[in-house]
Formats: sequence, C-alpha cells, structure tokens
Amino acid sequence: MNIEKVLNELDNLFAANQLDKVEGFLLEKHAEAEKENDAGADLSILNELIGYYREFTEYEKAQNVVKKALELVEREELNGTLAHGTTLLNVANAYRAMGKYEESEKAYGQVIKIYEMTMEEDDFRFASLYNNMSLLFQSCGRYQDACESLKKALAIVKQHPEAEIELAVTYTNLGQACMRLSDMEESGKNLLLAEKIFEKTDKKDYHYCGCANALGEFYYTNKEYEKAISYYEEALLNMYQTAGMTGNFQAIRENLMEAYRKAGRKTYDNMLDLCQDYYEQYGKPMIEEKFPEYVGRIAVGLCGEGSECFGFDDEISTDHDCGPGFAMWMADDVFDAIGGKLNEEYEKLPKVFAGRIRNETAMGTGRCGAVRIDGFFERVLGGKKIPETEEDFRDVEEYALAAAVNGRVFHDPEGIFTKKREYLLQYYPRNVWLEKIARTLMKCAQAGQYNYGRMMARGDYVTAQIALSEYMKSMMELVFLLNRRYAPYYKWQHKALASLPILPEIGDILTAVCDMPSQREAWKEFRYNGNVNQQDMIAMTIEIVAKLVVNRLQEMGLSKIDEAYLEVQAKEVLKHMDRESKMDKVDCIVRMEWEEFDKVQNEGGRADCQDDWETFSIMRKSQYMTWTDEMLDEYRWYFEDCMKQGRNLITEKYGRMMESTVPWEYEKIKDAFPVLSEEQKQIMEEIIKIQVQWMEEFAKEYPHMAGNARSIHTSEDRVFNTSYETYLRGELSTYSDEMLLLYGRFIAELVKEGKNLARLTMENTAKLYGYDSLDSAEKSLIH
Repeated sequence: MNIEKVLNELDNLFAANQLDKVEGFLLEKHAEAEKENDAGADLSILNELIGYYREFTEYEKAQNVVKKALELVEREELNGTLAHGTTLLNVANAYRAMGKYEESEKAYGQVIKIYEMTMEEDDFRFASLYNNMSLLFQSCGRYQDACESLKKALAIVKQHPEAEIELAVTYTNLGQACMRLSDMEESGKNLLLAEKIFEKTDKKDYHYCGCANALGEFYYTNKEYEKAISYYEEALLNMYQTAGMTGNFQAIRENLMEAYRKAGRKTYDNMLDLCQDYYEQYGKPMIEEKFPEYVGRIAVGLCGEGSECFGFDDEISTDHDCGPGFAMWMADDVFDAIGGKLNEEYEKLPKVFAGRIRNETAMGTGRCGAVRIDGFFERVLGGKKIPETEEDFRDVEEYALAAAVNGRVFHDPEGIFTKKREYLLQYYPRNVWLEKIARTLMKCAQAGQYNYGRMMARGDYVTAQIALSEYMKSMMELVFLLNRRYAPYYKWQHKALASLPILPEIGDILTAVCDMPSQREAWKEFRYNGNVNQQDMIAMTIEIVAKLVVNRLQEMGLSKIDEAYLEVQAKEVLKHMDRESKMDKVDCIVRMEWEEFDKVQNEGGRADCQDDWETFSIMRKSQYMTWTDEMLDEYRWYFEDCMKQGRNLITEKYGRMMESTVPWEYEKIKDAFPVLSEEQKQIMEEIIKIQVQWMEEFAKEYPHMAGNARSIHTSEDRVFNTSYETYLRGELSTYSDEMLLLYGRFIAELVKEGKNLARLTMENTAKLYGYDSLDSAEKSLIH
C-alpha cells in the first residue's frame, strides 16, 4: 500500500471539510492494509484513527483502536522503535482526552524513553511531545509543569523557522498555562505572538481555533467582554469550518454566550427573533447600500422547512440548517436582474451572530438568500403550484401547506409574497376540509377503536402498537383539522397541539397514553366480541378522547348524534358537504383509473385496450354506477392516497390475475404486492362465490350479452383469457380493509333485497351503449 498516497487523500478530505467521509475512508484503508499484511501502513492508519476519534470525542472507538495498534506493535516486534514511540504518543493524547490522566502520563514517559534512545535531543518531534504533555499537565492543574514543558518545546521549535504553525501553537499553549498561573502579562504576550503568526500564515488553520479561544478567555478574564466576544466568535467559526460541531464547538459556544451576558448583549430564545435582528443589523443595510433601486421589490423573512420556522427550534435542532439567516423573495424579473449578485453579497454577511452559526447542509440549500417567489412555493409544496381548485388542494401534502404559511415575514413592501400566504391561510375549501375530517375520523376509528382491541385480543402486541401509533397520528391530524390549521410534519404535531385553541388537552392525553404500562394483563381473561375492554386503560382512554371529539363536532354543527364510534361520526360530517353528483364521483374515479391504466407495462408491449377510452369508460362506469355514495367516496380517497404513494392499483390488479393465467410469471412479481390476511381472503371468496352465481344466472337469461363478456370461471383461464371470477378476485385484492368491508356489506344488502349485481351492471352497460334495455341489447346481438 502506498501510505503517502493514503495520507494525501486523507489531507484532501480534511481540506475539503468532508469530515463525514474520514472515518469510512480510514476504516476502508485499514481493512486493505490488513488484507495485504502491510503492518507499517496499517499502524499509520490506526494512528490516524486514534487521532480522529479523539478529536471527535468518540472515546469508546478510540479505546478499541488503541488496543489494536498496541497489539500490532507487539505482534510485529516493534517495541522500542520510533513507530512504537509515535503510537504511544497518540495513545497518550487519547488517554488525556478521555480523562485517563495516569495512563496518559505513563504513556508519555514511555515516549520520552524511546525518543531519547532513537533521536537527537533537539529533534522537532520532542517539541510535539512537550506540547502534548503540557496539555496533560494543564488538565491535571499542574500549570507550572505545563509551563516548563512548553518552554522546552519553544526552545526546539525556534530552531525550525519553517515550523511557523507549530511555533504559534506552542505560544498559544504557553499563554494558556500562564493564564492558569494568573500571570496575565506573560499570558497576553504569548497569545498575541501566536495570533501574529497565524495572521501571517493562515487564520483558517484548525489550530487557530485554540489561539482565538484562549484570547477570548484572556480578555474575558480582564473583563474586556467585547474583545472576548470577537475572539470567541472567530474561534467558533474556525472550529465549525475545520472540525464541525464537535464537543469543543459547544464548549466555545458556551464561553461566547457567557461573554454576551457579561457584555449585556441580547440573547435569544428562538431563531425567528434572532434571524429578524440579524436581518435588521446586517441584511437591511446591505440591501439598501448595494441594491437601493430594488429595496421596494424585495420581501424578506424566514419561512418554509425547518423547526425554527415553526418556532420549535432547540439545542438538538441546531445541528443542521439552523442559525442566522433569512430569505429574500422576489419576482422573476428582479431575480433575473440581481439574484446572483444579491446572493454574493448575502454570503459576505457575518457567519456568526448571537452565538449561532448557520450550518447549512445540502438538504437546506436554497432556503435562505435570494429566492424567486414562485420558486419558494413550488419547493415547499413539493413541486406543485399554489392550489386553486378542490382537486389541487387534495393533491398537496398538508405538512407542505403548513410550511408555506409558517415563519415570519420581516419586510414586504410589494405585498406579493404576503398575499399568497394569506390566500393559503384561508385554509382548505369547505368540501375538502369536511372530506379530510371524515377520512381522519375513519382512520381514528379503524386504528384506535377497532384494530387496537382486535390485535390485543389476538396477542399480536406488535401490530397493536402499530395501530395505536396510527391512531395517535390520526388523532393529532384531526385536532388540527378541527382548528382549521394545517398540520406540520408528524414529528412536530404533538408539540404544536399545545398552542391550538380547540382540544389542546388531547396532546396531554396522548402523552399519558405513552406513559401507561403494558396492557397485556387486561386481555388474559377478556372474552373479545367487538366490545371495549374496560380493563385496558389505553382502550378506555381512546373512548374518552372519542367523546371529546364528538362533543366538539356537535358544537361546530357537524354532528347531531352522540355515537362514540368515530366512523359513524364521519358519515355525519359528510352530510354537510356541498354534494357533488354521483356521476361526478364516478367520472372522477374512472379518470384516475384510466390515468393509472395508461401506465401499466405489459410484457408483450402496450395493449390495444390501453388506447380505447370509450370501452374502458363504459365498462368501469357500469360497475361504479351501482355503488353507494359512501363506497365511491371511500374508494376515491383510497385510490388518491395510493397514487400519491406511487402505488398503481391497476398494475397490481392485473399482476394478481397472473396467479391464475400465467402462474410462472406471477412467481417473479408476487413479492411486490401487499400480503393478504386470511380474513381478507375469506371475505373475498364469500363475495366471489355470490357474484359468480349472479353472473351464471345472468348468462342463462342473456347468453349473447354474456358471450360478449369474459368467460365466467377461473377454471377457464388461459394465457390470453382472464375470466370474470379471476378479474373480480384481482380487483378485490387491491381494496383496503375498509373498502372491502363496505363492498361486502353492499353485496350482503343486494342479496337481502333479491337483486343481482351482474344484471344491474350490464343494464348500465347497455344504456351507456345507447340501448333502452337489456332486452334490446340482447336482440341486437342475435343477428
């Protein structure tokens, strides 16, 4: 292995600030060196890993690598060699960082012995050793020993004029040690000498962070707080740019915040306030000075993705895409004229403000700086334009709408950006709102009031927890709907509940549910028959929440009944919609199916029927015209959801038919489909049995019409012939649990009424083809 090449590549990663790639790179090279039995290269790589883990405070990993490195030294009989000394130096540094001071000092002592046996006393590597030992002594409070070590290091480094950075580091360490001895004069002298060297060489060097931080402490100790702030800010920025947000980053930031407090500087509890002041202090003057003719055409603020835009930022969320910054929204003509230059000036603004750095990741690119107004909305709305129609609103994710209207606009002289937000803040059109309430009520009922209990009764505790999770998520979404507020991304919904005026207490109730112990014991002796287990605290809490929701629906005039099962309440809510006609619903479903049918990929190429809209629409409408409004609503919602998830139900339907028509091909694709439960299969087969019998009866009465349709039985399936029974089985297998139950009830009701669904469907087909009756259509086929 070419170790020099490896170390050069490592240096390049650090230079490019690609710190996230360093560990993987070193581990990969370590594995290669082991495979090649290149002990020398392997030991060099292990030493680099020790240093990396030490710097990024991953001490457990560092300890493991230390063990490997020392074992390698022993195995290769390198004891007492320079390679052994180098390894022990890294080990001692790691132990020092871990707080294992005795082990660290022992290792340093071994290094001294090896160095004294293998090199001249003025060798530069002694300087590095003494510098590191001084840090140990400082950590132990032995500041006089630290000063003595550093003076030894300084005497050696001064003999090497090319080692300017090492000289600056030594002055820095000496300045810190003197400060601990309260020798402020000597401390300041050494620290300023170090700064002078960094100014001449490279202030972007990683080691400058230590110098700037020490100068911050020096001036803080002297109560010169503004100077302290200036140096702490430099240290913070240097640390971020060279090593990221490590443990040392947070320590520097804490020093900086304390200096702010001492200086009487303003500190911030939320990022929106911080960003607005950052704009007022730096952004506004920049725009007025550099782009005076466009001041009246640029809106400024912070909105969109990110916890800070919802006011939910905390210490954890500051690790990415958070910090001082703002967006400047403008019309296309303004962006085309100055967008690029405006971004250049924006990037020149201070990177540190009030102890915060904006740490932008690739995911956060484009949130701040110059942004097109329409571009902002298209980005946060998932590539879609601002919705106008009911269908448009259905097509946009709710969390995206929440992101479009959150945050704060600091300045908007034209008002264009604000008007678009105000339009969205008017909320969903009434029909969409009621539809979403009804759908969410159904989800709460299915997951919480129905499936949680069923799964607990079966002893399927994993699925019970999944159902409970789905219930809690749906319930939070419902509370937002009842408040006419867009729900944010799921991880912020619970936090946001507390600020809502309607049913905020549900947030506390859900917290209590999470705190409840396992309810398994409550089900051991319980005989389940669909009833609520009153011994299960979670099940009873779900019912309590349902009553709160019902009361609220009644207060809002959306329900007049007391039924606590929320699926029933969903039907009450739907009664308040401005009803579209049944045929409008049928047309909508058939159009969606046609869109998905067009995407179906056939092994033999595109089928002729995929270009025959007239036949497709008549066949599908004939079926849906027999359905109830409730069935049409449920199926449309379900179909839309599947489309949004990228699941093509038409492709799936035809794929499932292949189990009978081309089973060898079906084996290749079956794992791509959701698994059907035994309960689903049982319901399907009961339905199929009834419908096949109906089709047989219809065929006897209208043989010519039936002859023009599919063969009836699965036993008649061939590669290019799919029977009515197989087609029906394929279609039913794509239905949701709720849709399958609704369809089963529909079939049961037809049986009870003595009606034949095959006849009803074919009557619709005949009429859509222009015949006045089935008899007329049958006669036309005789000749």
